[in-house]
Formats: sequence, C-alpha cells, structure tokens
Amino acid sequence: MSTRSDSDKSSRRHFIVVVCVFAGVSVITHLLPLLGTPIEGASYARRVNLQLDGWSGTEREIDEHTVAILETDDVVDRRYTKPGEPWVDLTIIFAKEQRKAAHPQEICLKGAGYNIQGYSRPTIPTGIQNPSHIPVVKLRIEKDRTKYLVYYWYKCGSRYTSSYYWENILIIASRITLRPANGALIKLTTPIDTDQATSEKRLEDFLTLVMPEITAKLP
Repeated sequence: MSTRSDSDKSSRRHFIVVVCVFAGVSVITHLLPLLGTPIEGASYARRVNLQLDGWSGTEREIDEHTVAILETDDVVDRRYTKPGEPWVDLTIIFAKEQRKAAHPQEICLKGAGYNIQGYSRPTIPTGIQNPSHIPVVKLRIEKDRTKYLVYYWYKCGSRYTSSYYWENILIIASRITLRPANGALIKLTTPIDTDQATSEKRLEDFLTLVMPEITAKLP
C-alpha cells in the first residue's frame, strides 16, 4: 500500500512539474514580443566600411519582398572587388531586439536553385584578440556549372556561433534576462575559380579584414 501511495505521489509531482514547465514556456512565449522594441531607422550593418585594405565595396539594392521575409531592413548586400582578385560578396542581416534574423543558409540557397556539394563547420582565425577564432559553416555550392564557396556565421551580442538554432536560444535567453537581444547573420561568398584552397584563403583573409568592423559596429 505504501509503495503504491509513493508511486501516486511521484506521478502527481511529475504531472505538476510538466504543467509548470509548459505554463512557463507559454508565459515566456507571450512575453517575448514585449521585452524589446526594434529601433526604427537605425542601421548598424551599413556602418561596416566600404573600403577594406584595398577591397572596394559596392552596395546592391535589397527589394521590399526580401526585407519582408527577413523581418528587418538593416541589411547589407555588397560586392567587394580588388585588382587581381576575384570578387567577394558580403551579406549582413542584422536584427535589433528581435527573435528572428535569418534562415539557415542551406535552405535559402537550395530554394534559389543552388546545389550544395560540400558542408563542414570549421573554426577560423579572426585576426583579432577577442574572439581569436569563430566557428563558421563552410559550403561548397554550384549553380549553372559555376562553383562558389560560402562561409557564414551568426553573432548574438558578443557571442559567435555557426548554429542558427543556438543563435535563437541566445537571443531568447537575452530577452528573458532583459539584456540586449541583437542578432546578425554574416555571410561571405566567392567563386571557386582555380581550386578550392585558393578560394578558402581568399575568404579567410577577407574575414580577418571584416571582423574588426563587425565587432566594433554591430552591437
């Protein structure tokens, strides 16, 4: 009898815990929109310099449909060129006090007709002291018989991650604790013109040029 009674009590406690967890998640979900308000008209992504040690950037227009999908207008899409080098595209999607910044790039690229031929998550030197390295997603993609190399990563406050889901967890945790909940996607793209190793070096060198800008100008 005592064993059955203990079992019933344990079941009731488990039920109460589950109910409390779901109630807490429900409350948090409803409170999230109230914890932060985007600053209209503020543009942080465009503060990144157009001139980076011999590389010159050209802005490309972002259409209204893309802005609506991203749910932020603080977006930069630039092509950087340098004499004697193939181009490097820089994309920054920044969202201040929002939970959604950008989708995983594999989904977007597949939707745009690219074939993903390679995927890995290396850690890349940044050329600065903090952080000295960041994790990135490295993609080898192809479209219309042209191959490209892509590096992308996420920034949440002072933290960097290669995981879209971890970025969202960091943003939600920041909002719950009433800290700034800023999120950004940073993506670099370049053609694979001769061999992949050359393209990798080009992107990694460019990453060391843009990281000081990102750490200084994206909150």
